[in-house]
Amino acid sequence: MRVAQTFACSRCSLRFPRGPACPECGDEAPIDLRNPDAKASLERKLGKRSLLGRWILPLAERGYDTVVFITLIVVLTLAAMLGAMLSGSMLAYFGAYLVVPVAGTVAWVLLWPKLLERLDEPKARRVLRVYRPPRLPEKVRTTLTGVVQGDATLVAPLSGRRCIAYRLVGRVGDDEVDDTVAATLDVALDNPDAELDLTGAIFELPTPAPDRTEVGPVLAPILAPLVVVSDDDIRGREAHLAEAVLAPGDRVEVEGRRDVRAVPDGYRGHKQTLRLAVHGPAPLRIRPIPRND
Repeated sequence: MRVAQTFACSRCSLRFPRGPACPECGDEAPIDLRNPDAKASLERKLGKRSLLGRWILPLAERGYDTVVFITLIVVLTLAAMLGAMLSGSMLAYFGAYLVVPVAGTVAWVLLWPKLLERLDEPKARRVLRVYRPPRLPEKVRTTLTGVVQGDATLVAPLSGRRCIAYRLVGRVGDDEVDDTVAATLDVALDNPDAELDLTGAIFELPTPAPDRTEVGPVLAPILAPLVVVSDDDIRGREAHLAEAVLAPGDRVEVEGRRDVRAVPDGYRGHKQTLRLAVHGPAPLRIRPIPRND
């Protein structure tokens, strides 16, 4: 069984299957949404903050805010000293040597932590999108048909139907959901001379319009690694979801890159075998064939 897209990139606001890097920006340090601490970090990074917050907070996280503060106080003190020298006023000298450093230190001790806390509060959060892999060009793709084989070991969370795969589509809060959970399955092809490698295949199961539902004990563990909402807060949340299922015996078509190979057939003989497998970033796509009844 697998839940495919449990990794995220904060830079692209994108959720995708596990891989060496983000498929859009190439960031090689994706965030694992199954880790609560990593998820909390992602939620902070996705927050839309003010320009000042985006500049100061990274410095504060690295401990550089003290250096920035001391530099600022030194600059202000030097500016005040220059002003005092030009004006020749004793009050200006008093401000340059005493008021500016003392007031700055008091502000640092009393106000700086509250300012950081205020800047850390995002005005809004960017929506976490779901990665959709590219489709093969029409001239190089082909389809094979067959029947799904395997055991119906899964239970669809919305309908309670037993199945071999199900797809959930919709939203939880602001986060997009479009994910498939599948058990081990095979496709018995109508063409006996063809082969399939279903590694990394995606399921294009058509769904109806999402309906409002509440995230209960069945949905919570399924949705937790797919959204930014913390594992403790997801239960009881409002969601808008739709479901589609795939069962053993369903007829499907599998789309992929056409690869014809010569394989041994008897003594010194060969025959042509059509094989479909993943090609680069374009995975195989499994679609159900509508029933006629």
